[in-house]
Amino acid sequence: MKPHQEHSEKLERAKKRLAAIKGFYSHLFAYLTINLGFLIIYLVYRYANTGFYEVMEVGFRNWIDWNILFTPLFWGIGLFFHGLSVFGKKPRFLRNWEEKQIKKYMEE
Repeated sequence: MKPHQEHSEKLERAKKRLAAIKGFYSHLFAYLTINLGFLIIYLVYRYANTGFYEVMEVGFRNWIDWNILFTPLFWGIGLFFHGLSVFGKKPRFLRNWEEKQIKKYMEE
């Protein structure tokens, strides 16, 4: 392999890695911003003396209560796995599969 070609491959891998890290931090920022906004809105309507929360139908109130809990929970699980894919070690079977796919496409 030529030094120039090796350098360009390393540069491409570095760019992909940087894009993955930036993508994770963008995802984290969106998670924190949106869920903080949901929490603030929920607390304002729930505990402010506007009476708006009490006027809502019980079914809608229950829906809001559960979504305030489940949105951050399930999104957080997705964010956790996103972080693992970016910063964590990949399982052995996944690394082997990726290596096989790379070799397969390099031979074509």
